[in-house]
Amino acid sequence: MYKQKNEEGKINTLSSLSYKDGKIKQLPDFPIKTEEGSKISFLPAKNGYLLLYEEFEDENKMPELRLEKINY
Repeated sequence: MYKQKNEEGKINTLSSLSYKDGKIKQLPDFPIKTEEGSKISFLPAKNGYLLLYEEFEDENKMPELRLEKINY
């Protein structure tokens, strides 16, 4: 997994590669900012998992922390 910058130098997507049966395949990009205005940060977690931290523009919403399993 890696973060990808746009032409302006801002990071706006998370990209990932899959390596299976000796073949490398690029998986669809995942947006770091959502249409609702939240910002998602990714952190490494235990083997096979990612830790997602989502902050919202709405000050009344508390940030969310999730542990997501990587399917491969």
